[in-house]
Amino acid sequence: MGRFLMPNPTLIKGSYYCRVAVPADLKGKAKGTYVTATINGQIINRKVGTHAKLPLGTSNLKVARQRFPAALAGIEAHWESLRQGPVELNHKQALALAGEVRADFVRILDGNPGDSRMWADVLKLNELARTGRTNELQVDDPSKEHERMEQRFGGLADAILSRHQLRITAASRTKLIGHLHNSMNEAAKINEAKALGDYSDSGDSNKYPAFEIAAPTELVSRARLTFAEVIDKEVQRRASGRGGAPLRERSEKKYRQAVAEFDAARGDDDVLSIDAKQADQWLSDMLETGKLKIKTVRDRFKNVKTVIEWAREQGLGEVFPGKNPLDVVKPPKAEATDSAARTIRLDEAKIILKAARNESKPERRWLPWMCAYSGARIGEVAQLGPDDFFCVGDDWFYRLTSEDDKLIKGGYSIRRVPVHPALIDEGLIGFVEDGRRRGIRRLFPNRSQGNIRDWVRNDLGLTRRELAPNHGWRHLFEDVALIAHMTDAAKLYITGRSRGSSAEGYGKSDAMLPGLAAQMRMVKPYKVD
Repeated sequence: MGRFLMPNPTLIKGSYYCRVAVPADLKGKAKGTYVTATINGQIINRKVGTHAKLPLGTSNLKVARQRFPAALAGIEAHWESLRQGPVELNHKQALALAGEVRADFVRILDGNPGDSRMWADVLKLNELARTGRTNELQVDDPSKEHERMEQRFGGLADAILSRHQLRITAASRTKLIGHLHNSMNEAAKINEAKALGDYSDSGDSNKYPAFEIAAPTELVSRARLTFAEVIDKEVQRRASGRGGAPLRERSEKKYRQAVAEFDAARGDDDVLSIDAKQADQWLSDMLETGKLKIKTVRDRFKNVKTVIEWAREQGLGEVFPGKNPLDVVKPPKAEATDSAARTIRLDEAKIILKAARNESKPERRWLPWMCAYSGARIGEVAQLGPDDFFCVGDDWFYRLTSEDDKLIKGGYSIRRVPVHPALIDEGLIGFVEDGRRRGIRRLFPNRSQGNIRDWVRNDLGLTRRELAPNHGWRHLFEDVALIAHMTDAAKLYITGRSRGSSAEGYGKSDAMLPGLAAQMRMVKPYKVD
């Protein structure tokens, strides 16, 4: 089986679509059918050709990604309805569907019901269809009743069936259209009365039941379940609600990549068919190639396991009810590296900081200095923009946050770091203010981590194997902070570490920021010259 490709929004003539090829097993069934989905509050209905294509109604990729899961869910539901074949509606189900159509006509036209004569004509046309006639001069023709009722109410039947992604038997359709005749007569009478100024009948009714069907529409009831569906549902869940925490685009990408590689390795894209042996074989294959680091292998395994856990949560206990099948698989362990060996040593720090003074590239000039006086990771600081810097009294600070799609390690890493006086003496604030005047969004390029690593390794000649150019400032700063007698609470907060204690609240109140700056001033400047 070839590599399993995950669908994404497709840009067509300046606007994004959800475009999905018809599955191989439905090539002879899908063409000419209609797929429906509710996208941004609107019901969208489109005819299927070689692909199902639903417009997302936007040229903005971020918005398109938010609307994409709903469109994809509609398409997947349509494929499933085609696989199941026609459904037989019982009396209650047909009545419920007719009630939904009635409710729509009453609700939508409540404010402007139109001309009363129009509704009188609607009632006449409904009655003509029921008696098999096209005009009042004809006599009743029972042989034409089915044809006339289909002409009159067939479009409404198609619309409500598309809403629920239903294909029904011919007998069920006849039953539904009969109920539509009655429900539309009720809607016409209510709207006619409103048009004449009588709103005594609001149109609300408990007569019609809610529509329920035993068709497998939920993930847990389906014969198969793909990783794409699980991730799409998780993306949609996290983006829902006010103040939600959407899944980051970069995180979504890494999960999709990991599961796609796992699917390709095992030759199947059905989550429900996963077993521990497949995962163990995948791990072995990745290790045998010798191309990937142990950490990379472990991360990919962890990402797949996480998505399976999402499937279990979405299945409410019915998907892998016992436990995650990957729980019994043990990923390889990487050789432990002494953190002290990864730390930038004092003599190495002096070489880097002194060289940085002569650099014109912003990431080389400022990132090492900022990390030396914060213990932050290069990647965290490289995301800063001019607006992340602010002043409280006479003290400058910068925010390390997850806003605007910035990436930090965890929630406890969100922090406001005091700018050490040595950085101000070096001219950091002037650099920031210049960026503010120029209106730039980011102070440093996207590839800052790679640029710094290559510069330290190649240009400065610091080739010690254990040295971590982008992460090694953390332990060095902790050491100099310890020598300066900085409190543990301040040190934990500034470096973004977590020990699960109340001390981690340090610095989150503006009233405490001056005290945090005073703690930073206790750190003696590095002797670079």
